Amino acid sequence: MKTFKQKTISDYAYPIIIVIVAMIIVGIIAAVVYKKRDKVEAQRTAKVIEINGPCTILREGAILDAVADMPLYSGDTFYSGIDASARIMIDDDKFLYLDSTTRINFTATGTPDETHTLIYVQTGSMLTEVKEKLVDGESFDIVTPNTFMEIHGTKTLTCVNDLNGKVTTSSAVIEGNVGFNTVAVVNGRTVRISSNMSAGGSLSVSTDADGLVGEDDMMSIADTGVCQDGNPPATSTYAEAGIVTGEHEFTDQFLDNVEGVLAQSEQEDNAAGIVWNDSDGNGVNDTKENVDELRKKDNSKVADADEEAARKEAEEEAARK
Repeated sequence: MKTFKQKTISDYAYPIIIVIVAMIIVGIIAAVVYKKRDKVEAQRTAKVIEINGPCTILREGAILDAVADMPLYSGDTFYSGIDASARIMIDDDKFLYLDSTTRINFTATGTPDETHTLIYVQTGSMLTEVKEKLVDGESFDIVTPNTFMEIHGTKTLTCVNDLNGKVTTSSAVIEGNVGFNTVAVVNGRTVRISSNMSAGGSLSVSTDADGLVGEDDMMSIADTGVCQDGNPPATSTYAEAGIVTGEHEFTDQFLDNVEGVLAQSEQEDNAAGIVWNDSDGNGVNDTKENVDELRKKDNSKVADADEEAARKEAEEEAARK
């Protein structure tokens, strides 16, 4: 007589165990994929689109030679060497031009629909083009050791010089409007002077070493409005804070390079059907005219300095006689 094999508990358990293990594996894979996708969304990237001369990237303690088409990740430090320059693209509509010997720290978080970008300029000269107006929930700030600009869709210039224990930041707007802020330590207290700067406007701000708040605090104030300790800077004015301001200190060479980059940018936009504004209809776009005005201001400042030096020399010569 045929008999049926008696089934044990293990006969039923093995298939169940296999199913459970398979479900766990699928769950782990899904979690990893989701985590990677979430990381990609959170860690926005930029791209080096043009390199002229030796440039480097400091990334997690490693120094890398920068090349065209190389990604730039949030947290990277980019440096354009002597007689070098570079262009960087962020989110397809934001562009940085770094002139010679310029060092920036790049921070970009959020998603393509809600971007948050901070560019800390340690030293050097930079042109910023944000071609599309930012929407609510987005931010783009150019931060230096003593200032920051809140950009919503414009073209700006930034130059940082650190000489003899004093940091001087020159800022200018060549298209659009920005919120301009100066931050300093005055009598042991962190203060903030805020104003608006429109197209054609420029300013330089000088701060002694003991008046600087530090990079981390500057980034925190620009990003959140408060210092790292959670306290907001006190509102002040330049006169009250005793902060020295003056005309910009952009060099003719930098302005020449900026005009070349902007001419290239205009060609790219024209090819895409975007025509740059020419409000007076003279055939020269407003952006170029504002750069030319910056050069005239600088030349006027040099001429005034030469005239003052000549006057003092004449007085000294007369005194010797």
